[in-house]
Amino acid sequence: MNIKPGDLLRLKRLEIRKTQPEIAKLVGVSTNYISEIEKGNRTNPSDEIIVRLAEIFDLDEDDLFISFNKLPLPTRNEIKAHPNLVKALSQLNNDKSLSPEKKEQFYNKLVYWYKKIAEEEDS
Repeated sequence: MNIKPGDLLRLKRLEIRKTQPEIAKLVGVSTNYISEIEKGNRTNPSDEIIVRLAEIFDLDEDDLFISFNKLPLPTRNEIKAHPNLVKALSQLNNDKSLSPEKKEQFYNKLVYWYKKIAEEEDS
């Protein structure tokens, strides 16, 4: 199920029995701002607001960033630290000889090797 971020935040707010003014105060924004996010009228909150909302509602920060169509902060930092990642992804994306299935295979292998290396580090 793909739920819109505003709907998710409204449901989480109701779940913890908080009002919009209470959440607004915790986030450091106006009640109107929280209302606009919940209605889906504000779809690009700042990184700081997303982080704060994730904390307040005990949500996965990366998932909340993605729900707002933003790259999570750690991902952006990794890309900044390793510009070759951007070049590799760009080349992969622009390679018309690769089918979507082949690209998916590549991504799956990338995840596989990451997990394999991480397991070795933990051992």
